[in-house]
Amino acid sequence: MPIGGQLTGYGADFIRRGSVNAAMMRYELHRVWVVEGTLKPGAHDVVSGRRLYLDEDTWLATYSDSWDHAGRLWKFGQATMYLMPDVPAVIIGSQFVYDLALGGYVFGFAFNDQPVAYKLTPPHPASRFTPDSLAARAVR
Repeated sequence: MPIGGQLTGYGADFIRRGSVNAAMMRYELHRVWVVEGTLKPGAHDVVSGRRLYLDEDTWLATYSDSWDHAGRLWKFGQATMYLMPDVPAVIIGSQFVYDLALGGYVFGFAFNDQPVAYKLTPPHPASRFTPDSLAARAVR
């Protein structure tokens, strides 16, 4: 539950202790490509290995597994897909990351029942992504 408040409306039925209410989720069978990565010897990261499940239709990583340095499955990630017909595109929507060791989870990128869930902005010009342009905007 949020600190200092109670959930009301849609959120009260959706957010549960330990996991979201799976009955309120919609699942479809999709073919995925499985990509696995392991930490390079001598490299440092919070996880020792990761597995991504890439949806074949969108190439979005909709599920992920992460292992700790003892080789135990530590975190599981799930992302929803959101259709934006006026773009047209499918994007990652709300995301859930479950900490299997501690038993908690994070629910991010919720649209929160807003009347306008997203706002289209004009595409950035290609010049914005040149090395010089990126270096000029870098913050250290």
